[in-house]
Amino acid sequence: MADNNNSKYYVLDYTHEELMNLLDRINDLESGVSEDRVIELIDKAQFGDVDTTNFATKELVEQSIAEIELTPGPQGEKGEQGPQGERGEQGPEGPQGPAGKDGKDGTFDSNAEFEDLLTSSKTIVGAINELFELLKSIADQVPPEDEEETLADIYYGYFPYSVDESLNNFNNITIDHILHDDAVIKTANGVLDKTSLGNVPEACFIVVAIKEELGLKAQKDNGIGGLVDFDESVCGANNLKTNFNGQSYLLFGEYTIISGERFIYIV
Repeated sequence: MADNNNSKYYVLDYTHEELMNLLDRINDLESGVSEDRVIELIDKAQFGDVDTTNFATKELVEQSIAEIELTPGPQGEKGEQGPQGERGEQGPEGPQGPAGKDGKDGTFDSNAEFEDLLTSSKTIVGAINELFELLKSIADQVPPEDEEETLADIYYGYFPYSVDESLNNFNNITIDHILHDDAVIKTANGVLDKTSLGNVPEACFIVVAIKEELGLKAQKDNGIGGLVDFDESVCGANNLKTNFNGQSYLLFGEYTIISGERFIYIV
């Protein structure tokens, strides 16, 4: 390049390749310098003497570009969140810290009331006592499970065949048959003279159950004032020992084929 003593002129010491690289950098920075302007500078640099009034030295250009590179550009749009990284291994459990000091003993206010309590008494002690009284009243209403049911000394009367159509033997008669809602049964405490059972329908079981400890027995009227044993030809019993709820009874009776008034004795 020609020597120029004018203080307004500088030697443009870029090579053609350096200027092309400079073009790429300027385009990347979007500094507003057009591509045509840079190509014009490259063309001028290929000749001997050029008027470089408006050009800067290589060092000044490099400094200007560096300043542009340090200037932050506009913030871009927020990118998508990347995938969560793998969870790291759990570290070892640390040593247990020293035990804390015991707190001071609290005080219980027996007169403190709590409106949330569903009892009529709103104090803790009063509510507990109220619940105990309620439980006690419930317990008093429930009879003990092991208490034996009180049974009469003597049962007499009849129950229809419909109560238990599978029944065909006095050995299988239970207290449930005697106490059935459809049974016509009365109770007694001792000896009975001639006693009517009323008009007994056909197909019924006449039954007399006497506690064994009484030492009594039952018989029927024979129609002419005499006492005879019950008829066992179809189904009956005379002095048959059985057990009702753990208590020993003797059974007497017969199965009726025809209806009619029946009379019994306990002697």
